[in-house]
Amino acid sequence: MTPKTDRRTQRTQRALLDALTTLMAQKRINRISVKEIADLADVNRSTFYLYYSDVYDMLAKVETEILEDLRTAALALSRTPTRAEVQAFFAFLFHFIEEHAELAKVLLAPEGDSAFIGRIKDAVLEVRIPLVRSPSERYARYFFPFVVTGCVGVIQEWLTEGRTAPPSEMAALMMQLVVD
Repeated sequence: MTPKTDRRTQRTQRALLDALTTLMAQKRINRISVKEIADLADVNRSTFYLYYSDVYDMLAKVETEILEDLRTAALALSRTPTRAEVQAFFAFLFHFIEEHAELAKVLLAPEGDSAFIGRIKDAVLEVRIPLVRSPSERYARYFFPFVVTGCVGVIQEWLTEGRTAPPSEMAALMMQLVVD
């Protein structure tokens, strides 16, 4: 594949994602058609079908890509992470959310995809981000879901208020809430 084709493909997929995001901000996923996405992205429906089988497949692939990026960042933490590593992870997280703010806003909204929030929790629990040394397995079993739910809540609030604080400040806040 040539670089030109690569850029064109990326541009098309970006246009499709932007269209999906715009439509999800207006209505539930089950009310969105492939035709609406294609029309808004200014591509043919056949172009949509080159990449996705339907709207749900598109959403699933987008969510999977997001989760893989988060999982990769979490796996980069050492088993006994330093404060700097944890801070860097939270900084990555908030920069990532800021970069994908419109999509994150619709996915994490109360009327968004609740299954995605569950998948985020499962991914973090699977990776077992070592934020603190847990005194017991029971403590860790409850601590991680608590932290993940709290992080999602903080991100939701940050998105709702319009991301008025910079990602670095939010990362520092998460450090205070989770680690200190």
